[in-house]
Amino acid sequence: MTTLTAMPAPADREAAQRARVGRMLVAPDSIPETAAALLPEDLSGPLAVVYVSVLAVHAAGEPVDAITVGVHLHRRGRFAEVGGSAYLTALAQAGTGTAALEASPTFDRPADVVPMRVPAQVATACRPSPPSKELTEVWDKVIAEFVAAVQ
Repeated sequence: MTTLTAMPAPADREAAQRARVGRMLVAPDSIPETAAALLPEDLSGPLAVVYVSVLAVHAAGEPVDAITVGVHLHRRGRFAEVGGSAYLTALAQAGTGTAALEASPTFDRPADVVPMRVPAQVATACRPSPPSKELTEVWDKVIAEFVAAVQ
């Protein structure tokens, strides 16, 4: 007789998803594996917005952390919408716990045979923009918000 395992409760599933996205902020080497297993459509609200930004920053070849993702969100007018530095910091903290390690997908196959599913939104979000004084000001503003949140 086959026994079916119960689906995780929605709260558990949401916590696992937060841990996965948070793990991407603190361990960028987990991005390809997570992207192969999770699409933005699998997420909702601010978590989906942050996830797309993480993928966009990674696809642009920039280092991924809470600050670079915060700058990416700020430049698109979505930093406050997701909850600013407080939300990104909470995600990063969720990504450092054991739940994040358990939530990270693992594959027995070599990485080159695991296709990375990249949604169309990422291609649009990755268009490079030339560096400018405005970008420097955005970086300063986002970093100042993170510093203020820590103090």
